[in-house]
Amino acid sequence: MKKSLVALAALSAIAASVHAQSSVTLYGVVDVGVRLIDNAGSDNDDRLTSVNGAGADTTAGGITPSRWGIRVTEDLGGNYRALANIESRFLGDTGSLQTGEQFQQSWVGLVTPFGQVTLGRQYNVLFDVSALAFSPFKTMGPFLESYKPEIGMALGARNNNMLKYAIALGGFVAELQVSAGEGGQESGAATFTNGKSIGGMARYKFGDITLGGGYLEREFSGDHKAKASLIGIGYDNRKLYLNAFYIQNDIDEELAIPVTIPALGLVGRAAGPAILYTATGFDNGILTGASPAGASLSSLPFGFGSDDRKMFSVGGTYLVTNSLNIGAQYWRMEQEGITPFIPAEGEVDYFAAVAQYGFSKRSSVYAIVDHTKTSGDLTLVKRPNQPGPGPDSRTGITVGILHRF
Repeated sequence: MKKSLVALAALSAIAASVHAQSSVTLYGVVDVGVRLIDNAGSDNDDRLTSVNGAGADTTAGGITPSRWGIRVTEDLGGNYRALANIESRFLGDTGSLQTGEQFQQSWVGLVTPFGQVTLGRQYNVLFDVSALAFSPFKTMGPFLESYKPEIGMALGARNNNMLKYAIALGGFVAELQVSAGEGGQESGAATFTNGKSIGGMARYKFGDITLGGGYLEREFSGDHKAKASLIGIGYDNRKLYLNAFYIQNDIDEELAIPVTIPALGLVGRAAGPAILYTATGFDNGILTGASPAGASLSSLPFGFGSDDRKMFSVGGTYLVTNSLNIGAQYWRMEQEGITPFIPAEGEVDYFAAVAQYGFSKRSSVYAIVDHTKTSGDLTLVKRPNQPGPGPDSRTGITVGILHRF
């Protein structure tokens, strides 16, 4: 009997040890808010309205997108570990998927003494270096879901079919990525996730300061490319966080869509790829100028018809108390146009201020004020069926509730 008890205790210890070597974590965020904007129609339309209709309406996340995911890790011994992550994003106000993809992350990986390798749909290298080092509102988001003009400049946040290699040596971290086109995606329309890609990033942290930078290019339509370069710095002492970064796009002119208008004697290119759409949400969208061909070519999202764009941003957050976090960020974007049909040169100034109050580590309320001002050939989108040109400025106010689990 005594031997049986000893054997049972030994088996229990072994089982507990094996169990401790593997973990499966369910995590998620639910963020739902109410958003109001002005200048929803023409320059003279000062009505407050929502993103989707007249009056106030709920929005699917002011600070962060609502999502749930499963994170898996298994200790294989000898400094080897297996990893996997799936994550699905949804609209908190309707319960529907945020995009057409079932999962925004879906990858598997292996950690070795020589670095980490991951395969699947995952964040690109520019997102990684920014989120970890100098992103706006890193202590809250790390990006504002309702207002993140830098995301298009970084050529999106994720890539499909990606192989990523990462290595960490003390305060130094480096990553390389490559992704293949798949089927019609290799030569099809550009989006935030499809097409071939290649890029890398590096960051170095010493004390409270983190430096980082990266390069990414996306390839579409017969070897034509969109490229992004990023460099930035962040300071974080757990109470005060400051950041500054610069990002530049170089876009092949051949990515623009060929258009011919015989009646006007015009032959050229009218629009670039949708991947270059810069702001998030309908109410933050930017349009190019009026076209001599009429309105059909004047309602193109910002980035269409450009071959060079630059953005500089600076801002920070401050933890006033253990519960209250405030922050502000300014972005300045300049675009040069290439199209003969659509004036596409101009500048955009973006500004956002946020206050977040945490009832606990999991639950908080927040308020966001953002303002967008265009100049040159660029204007803001207006609500459908509204007369007149788009306005050149817009202010938004968002309040919401966020819970993490």
